[in-house]
Amino acid sequence: MPESTSQARSQPVKVLVLWNQSEEGQSAEAEAIEANESGAGDERAPADSPLPRELRAGAAGSSAAAQGEDAGPSAKGAGGAQPGDMPAGDGDERAAGVARGEALDDDDADEALDDDELDDDDADEALDDDEVDEPDAGLEDDEDGDGAGLDASAPEETDAQAQAEAVAYALTNQDFTAASADIEDDIDRIIDSIVLERPAIIFNLVDHVYGDATQHASVASLLDLLGIVYTGSDPLALATCQDRVRTHLILDSAGVPVPGFVIVRDVNAIPATSSLRAPLIVTQAFDDCYDEEGAASPIESRQRLEEYLYELARDYDLPLLVEEYLGGRRLHAVVVGNRVLDVLPLCETRDDEDGEPELVLAQLDTDSADHVRSLAQRAFRATGCRDVAQVDFHLRGRELVVTNVRPMLDFGPYAPLAVAASAREGGYGGVVRAIAREALGRSRPADEADGAVGAAAGASRAAAEGDAGEGQAGERDAETNAEDRPNGSAPPADALS
Repeated sequence: MPESTSQARSQPVKVLVLWNQSEEGQSAEAEAIEANESGAGDERAPADSPLPRELRAGAAGSSAAAQGEDAGPSAKGAGGAQPGDMPAGDGDERAAGVARGEALDDDDADEALDDDELDDDDADEALDDDEVDEPDAGLEDDEDGDGAGLDASAPEETDAQAQAEAVAYALTNQDFTAASADIEDDIDRIIDSIVLERPAIIFNLVDHVYGDATQHASVASLLDLLGIVYTGSDPLALATCQDRVRTHLILDSAGVPVPGFVIVRDVNAIPATSSLRAPLIVTQAFDDCYDEEGAASPIESRQRLEEYLYELARDYDLPLLVEEYLGGRRLHAVVVGNRVLDVLPLCETRDDEDGEPELVLAQLDTDSADHVRSLAQRAFRATGCRDVAQVDFHLRGRELVVTNVRPMLDFGPYAPLAVAASAREGGYGGVVRAIAREALGRSRPADEADGAVGAAAGASRAAAEGDAGEGQAGERDAETNAEDRPNGSAPPADALS
């Protein structure tokens, strides 16, 4: 949606950022709380270890400059504050937290976080029982309102809450107002949050449910059933890109180059692999990861391939995907838009001097950069993505292949979206708002939106009343049966069957 359309609105658009804390994040939070309660030392990152400067400064040059000149600063996925750095809401007011724009934290976390766990700048403004947990908790002040900056103490990108807070902060300006809610693996919390907040759109960051990364499409399906507009791809595209076999077949048929591959549906009937170039890697079909584990142990022979497939078949579901491992440079293109697609400056994952991966703006000649952008747009269209997606490539010499299409991507400060956005005018906040505007373009008139919220409220009430009704009906049946039987007598045998 054009910027002018959004600015023409009389009131800011309400956005609800939905997220779900990972099991690892919950464990880390519990460990941090236990350490604080036991008086352990503060493990927060020091103040002199900021995020990459380009994320704090906003615009850092045009896309053309980013591709043709310096590769730019790098962003490593290391360091970051512990959960204790994020101010938490009052545990006694947790049920009303969503309505006031605060993330829904665990009760124990709310009670354990006190003034001593806040950053020095926040200590004098510690939240009391009557104050609201604003969406910019843990994020630096942004006088320009572009949301481009992320505080130096923000947790690393694997923290789902940090991503939700960063997105909510970026959306808080004259055009949008935002709140965030952790669904905590509870579908009812999605409906409850919608009823409380009554958002115009949902910014969907829920990438797993019950620890299952294949279920994020189910959340999108629920939002569709409720008639709620949300950012990102629809359930079909999410499920398609989660299935790498289907993604490879679709891309290949659309003329988008992918690694040579065969599909193994039965380890007793492994297809011929003579047409594939060694080394090979084996990945799960229902996974959006190409090379992270397989590259560590590439397979050079047919005998080793058969042995490895038998090993995997004992622990993983079939089918499995056997692919050529191209190696070379690892490139990332983030595509934003729908009718008109915009490819952000290209990024590259490379190894630093210590062999650790780091993310930088890619240095490519003009023709190669144009080719990558063109294939990224084609892959985006072919897989049916919407609003935003990340397309991953491997480049060796002049050979370029698409390895992944990720419609559910990382919004953390060290992820390709944030690093690429740093080279754009408006920075991170500008890209986040552009994604929200794309979703807002699908929104319906206010009366229809209110009807959808009413339907969500009705579903929530029906579920609660259904549970209560079943309990009351059971009690009435028990009383009736007791009245029909002589005092002290047992129920008839057929009633126990």
